[in-house]
Amino acid sequence: MVENAIITWLGIAVGLVLALALNAAIVGAADNATRLPVGLVLLGVVIVWGIGAVATLLPALRGASIPPVIAARSV
Repeated sequence: MVENAIITWLGIAVGLVLALALNAAIVGAADNATRLPVGLVLLGVVIVWGIGAVATLLPALRGASIPPVIAARSV
């Protein structure tokens, strides 16, 4: 779960920087373009983080249910 959280937050950070930079470029180039609403950006962050957490939760729970002795023996 921790590894997934790190990767997800790095992806969110890169995505935020790129989205805001692209939006600033579009707003500067177009006359009728509007800036990204902060609420929409935050909603996107929450959705991406939630999808990443849910996608990792089930495999993590399944892996945690196996005793370490059995997991190490099957390697």
